[in-house]
Amino acid sequence: MLPIWFLIVIILKSVEFVITSFFLRDISKEMIFFSDLLGRIIVIIFYVLPIATYISVMFSQFLYLFIIHIFLYIICFMAFVSSALRIKRCIH
Repeated sequence: MLPIWFLIVIILKSVEFVITSFFLRDISKEMIFFSDLLGRIIVIIFYVLPIATYISVMFSQFLYLFIIHIFLYIICFMAFVSSALRIKRCIH
């Protein structure tokens, strides 16, 4: 139902989270994984999206096409921004 490239985005975002958390852990000693608000929102969307896609296929083909063509690109943009902010935080 969801394109394979979106699965790759989710995997890359997960790997980026673990790697940047390792570097950010040196800054903040009390946490194993360092998460930010935008990253938390994206993870919630990653979990909700398959459910929303399944429901939209059942009820409305137009809604399904909207989710695939618009919503996925918005999520990918948000994931890119979140990754850029985390990498920037690691560099500084």
